Parts: sequence; structure tokens; C-alpha cells
Amino acid sequence: MAAEPQATVHQAAATGFDNAAAYDAHRPSYPARAVDGLLGNLGLGAPPARVVDLAAGTGNHFIDNQPEKWTTATRWEQELKEQILKLDPAGPPRFRDDKWWHVFDRQSRAANPIFSTPVGEEKVPFQEWLTKDRLWDRVNTLSQVVTLQGESKEAFRARFDDILRDGDGKWNAKGEVEFHGVAVYVWTGSL
Repeated sequence: MAAEPQATVHQAAATGFDNAAAYDAHRPSYPARAVDGLLGNLGLGAPPARVVDLAAGTGNHFIDNQPEKWTTATRWEQELKEQILKLDPAGPPRFRDDKWWHVFDRQSRAANPIFSTPVGEEKVPFQEWLTKDRLWDRVNTLSQVVTLQGESKEAFRARFDDILRDGDGKWNAKGEVEFHGVAVYVWTGSL
């Protein structure tokens, strides 16, 4: 009997998400509207509901990890997004690569598909306010940013600071900038 293949974590993920505490502290929570919508679309609360989480990421997307074709609300958010998109993504595709749905497409053509199609999808826009340092902490949870070192990291941080200083951001009296995001959630049923 052949041994089962060993599952491995891509080095970019192992390094980029190594600081789980920072990831948990600085990644956003889902807006209540997104949670309620997902639970409602899954029919939770009515037997025999069961949920399988495919562990496909947080689903909350700020300007820093949105697909390239998505538009931003402000010029500064677009500039920051472009800086992040220039970085080597190293590793498997991310949400920003817009390939997440391929798993559903591939399996729908399989001899024994396991998910129903089409897949339901909703997007819930949201805004949050963070200080420049808290926003940096958020951006620095992205694996392609957290793995930068030395002069590359310093140059990226300097550009981040320039974008916020010179951009068209809306600032409040607490020194927080408003930034925009989208909570994306998808659901399907088993066959």
C-alpha cells in the first residue's frame, strides 16, 4: 500500500503568516451584515445544516489585497494598492489573483462533483478608521510585505508614509484615516 502524500505548507505562507498574533490583531472582523448574510444563505438554524469552511482566507479585503481590476474609493488607496501589487507575491495564488473560484469550476466538471453550482457570492462594502501606525500594522500582515527585509522594507515603509502624507485621505480629529474594504463571502451546497 502506497504511503499518503505529505501535505506541506508553502514557504511563503509559513514565513508570511508566521506571526499569527499580529495577523489576528490587525486583520479586520467581518461586518455584521456579512455574517448575517452568510448564515442566512447557508440556512443555519434549520436542520440538517452543516458548514464546511474551506479555509480560503479572511474574506475581508482592503485596498491592499483586492484584485487589480477592482477600483478603490480614493487616490491614496489606489497608490498603496499599486505598491503592494508590485511586490513579488511568492507562493500560491491569493484572493487578489482572482482564482479562488477555479476550485468550484473544476469540480463542477468532475465525474463526481461535490458542490452545487452556481456558487452564491455577496460583497459587503465597509469603512474603518485607523491611525497611520495601525494601518501599517494591518498592511504588514500581508505575507509579501512582512517578508521584505532591510532596504526593501525601509523603502516600502517610506513609500507607505509618503502615500498617506500626500494623499487624499479623509482624516478625523483622532489622527485616523478612513479606509475602505469589502467583505466577500461565498457559499454553495453539497451534492
